[in-house]
Amino acid sequence: MKSIKQICLLSAGLVTLGLTSVSAEAFLRERTESFPAGPGKSLRIDAASGQLEIRPGAPGVIVLNVLMHAKAGSEEKAAKAFDSMDFQFEDREGSLTLEIESRGHSWFGFFKTTPRPEITVIAECPPSTDLNLDTGSGDILVEGIKGNIRPRQGLPQGHRQ
Repeated sequence: MKSIKQICLLSAGLVTLGLTSVSAEAFLRERTESFPAGPGKSLRIDAASGQLEIRPGAPGVIVLNVLMHAKAGSEEKAAKAFDSMDFQFEDREGSLTLEIESRGHSWFGFFKTTPRPEITVIAECPPSTDLNLDTGSGDILVEGIKGNIRPRQGLPQGHRQ
């Protein structure tokens, strides 16, 4: 019985050593863009997944801060995950649109060629800004915005005026 316990402990120790050698590190990449915001300008954010946080900011400007978090075994693999994300900014007179898409990912996680980074978009805009938000999956937090708020999928988790 004693030898069985020793074998189990030895096996558990080897498994633990094996797991620690392939553990992933956390990496962060940030992108910030600022756009002019005249009266009546709306903001549309379309992301396949991720968290959206919208809060009041300075008058006359919309600031979009995109945070990407990836867990990867190396900086090179994290960079590959970050580079697999496409960001399209379209600034027109009456609206600003941010579309976030990913390449090399499957919807269900099968046959992934690259890990998908977690996305958080923090937008600061004038309080009167109208919002059209779509996360596909993810949380939406809207604070202090008095304009019309239209989530296309999911519901805002918080809307405080």
